[in-house]
Amino acid sequence: MSEKSIKSNKSIKSNKSIKSNKSNIHTKRCRKLIRNIRDVNYVSVLNVSKINILYAVLGGILGGLGFLYNSGDVVLGSMLVSPLTSPLLRSISGIITNEYKHTINGIVSVIVLSIIIVLIGVGMGYGNEYFDFFDSPTEEMRRRITVQHMVVAFIIALIAGITIGISTYYKDYVVIAGISLTVSILPPLINAGLYYGDFLYHPEKDKNTLYRDFLTSLFLAFVNMLGIMITAYFTLKQMC
Repeated sequence: MSEKSIKSNKSIKSNKSIKSNKSNIHTKRCRKLIRNIRDVNYVSVLNVSKINILYAVLGGILGGLGFLYNSGDVVLGSMLVSPLTSPLLRSISGIITNEYKHTINGIVSVIVLSIIIVLIGVGMGYGNEYFDFFDSPTEEMRRRITVQHMVVAFIIALIAGITIGISTYYKDYVVIAGISLTVSILPPLINAGLYYGDFLYHPEKDKNTLYRDFLTSLFLAFVNMLGIMITAYFTLKQMC
């Protein structure tokens, strides 16, 4: 057999293998799941959903008020408004289907929305110190950066990833709303911003402590995102 013939056969087998993998990925159930995840309108430049930007602003303000007013109920409400779960799932869907533009879009969305939320926190924290309206850091702010809270929040994030993956397929909005109340992503981002705003206004007031608490809260947010992504990936991969 000639060398050209061998290469041709290898090429045919390789193409068949690729098609086979694609057909396994794009089953009827998987197509439905991916369609549910990606059913979002994008802003043309940033690839971020318009409504998610609005939710980031509103959720950030709610979360900031909840922390400054020391109200856990308001902070809980801000978690319902959090827009970060959708782009996280979209980024995972791109990995599963080997369409990495969706992964990039999801990651860009998460980064942009996270920056918006943190900046809102910085503004609210700085403004609160400027007008001396609330005493901060409040008990609610401090409670969210304890070791116990961080460990429990990460475990919840792992469970949430599984639940979100399943409920997205079935479009079970009640479950999605319920799990949103337990996932701690937006609160630590806004909390980090509040700490940094306090730090900017009072650089001499417990400078090291405030900056450490800012980094701790920021770390918690991204660790929770990672926890959701890990279990959501394996859940969605299993369903596909």
